[in-house]
Amino acid sequence: MPLLIAISRIKMKATRRDFIKTSNQIAVGIGLMGVAACQENKTMMTNTVKTTLIHTVFFWFNEGVTEAEAQQFEQGLMKLSTCPSIQAFYYGKAAGTPREVVDNSYNYAWILHFETAEAQDEYQIDPIHQEFVKLYKHLWARVQVYDTVVG
Repeated sequence: MPLLIAISRIKMKATRRDFIKTSNQIAVGIGLMGVAACQENKTMMTNTVKTTLIHTVFFWFNEGVTEAEAQQFEQGLMKLSTCPSIQAFYYGKAAGTPREVVDNSYNYAWILHFETAEAQDEYQIDPIHQEFVKLYKHLWARVQVYDTVVG
């Protein structure tokens, strides 16, 4: 059921059961929209990917980066996700979780799964990756990378 239709069916005097049913339909609809937005051969949401290496990059932007520039950066990440050696990808902003051990100071995280370390090496020299760095490096003040071997 489309999201707007589900929302429009919420009754002012709905029972708790009606509310829960409608809320579940909305949640499923939102989840399906996220799945539909994923690329055909890659996914931003997966449990079945055989991953050997996870490459995590944190970006801290320079002062004064505009919302339009941040949106262009996100579009750049989506183009970057087309590198053939990437198995799966995720990106997003700091969650802002209020715990002492959580670092919320970064602007974006870029998380990639690779089947092998060699695939990650291919990504580093891929022309799409090189173009991304060239086009967007002026936006960031700091980049921090963590590579993790999954065993």
